[in-house]
Amino acid sequence: AHNGEFLIYSINSTVNQIKQTRIGSAYDSISNSYGNTVITGNAISETSFIFATLAGGGEYAADSDLAAFVDPDGRLYLVATYFGNGGGTGATKQVTIYRSDDNGESWAAVGTKGSLSTGGDGIWWESGDSSTYPTNYTATACQGRVIVVTNHGADPGNEDNSLSAFYLGGWSQVTFPQRGDYASQLDQGVWTRTWVPFDIPDDVGWTAAGTASTESIDTGVLAVAATGGGASRTYSLNPTSTETQGMILRFSVQCTVGSVTSDVYGVTLRLADGISNDRQITIRLSTDSFRVRDDNAGSALHTETSVDLDGSFIEFLVAMSESNLKIWYRTAGNGSDRTWTTAMATTGLNNNTGSPDSNNLIQWGALGAGSGKWAEFHYAVG
Repeated sequence: AHNGEFLIYSINSTVNQIKQTRIGSAYDSISNSYGNTVITGNAISETSFIFATLAGGGEYAADSDLAAFVDPDGRLYLVATYFGNGGGTGATKQVTIYRSDDNGESWAAVGTKGSLSTGGDGIWWESGDSSTYPTNYTATACQGRVIVVTNHGADPGNEDNSLSAFYLGGWSQVTFPQRGDYASQLDQGVWTRTWVPFDIPDDVGWTAAGTASTESIDTGVLAVAATGGGASRTYSLNPTSTETQGMILRFSVQCTVGSVTSDVYGVTLRLADGISNDRQITIRLSTDSFRVRDDNAGSALHTETSVDLDGSFIEFLVAMSESNLKIWYRTAGNGSDRTWTTAMATTGLNNNTGSPDSNNLIQWGALGAGSGKWAEFHYAVG
């Protein structure tokens, strides 16, 4: 109920549309509704997604997810899953969010994609795998944020009936950059790819390398370890982005065996075009500190000490573009007041112009014989 009427949202046999129906009383029949509005999905390459799969000879939606709520300021929100793409490019069960500021008369996606993203505007979930996604969800406003409580679709993982909560938006000391000139929730960037432990990373498109002594999902985290000389277990992708566009990452990690003097456990990032640009850094983790290393220069950029990496999950936020690098960190948590500590910033990353690598790189896990756990890993490019 909102503004003296009931708003009903549904997906019917026209599966590329979300339908908004208004009735004046709970005792009114839907057949006597008024003010029907069709809300059409955002697009990849100008081709609309579909919000459901059909059954009954195409007469009704058999598989769909949709949630709606009103925030304390009277704004309407919709959360919906894309089940496919009418243009034939496919979809990977991305989940999107819309907002209306005028009682449902018009709608806009919350957040905008990068120029090279494979997702549409407003997408907050994109695993890269159509078998791994939030499902059976509900959503509401919570402390200036959106909370989505959900089960999981996972394959081959068996976490399907687990219950998770995603917190979207809200106050943060460091926020996603705006793509326009004026600050707007609708114009902030979104993640290109998201990962949480519904499935092991190489089951959702990340490339695994090395041999794990431990690799399992338990109590909502991924435990990864490698043991022995020359051992490692990493997950990597080569995302498309220019040097200027760069990359932004957020990940949550705990380290039980690591080192700041060698590559044992952590994250390696590279921006390279194979022509005249190649900058690479590694964030080395240990149980009580982390070190940021400029791999081309062969030297440390910064060492942060007294960080409880074996007792707590530590959340990192990394922004890298051309020779610029900035890193923040905080103790992970779901509180609404997300404050960050600035670890380091530089404008002088070493550029290997002599023999640059041909592509970008995001690599994480046991870089050597190390062990730890991961709770999240997301990135944005383009």
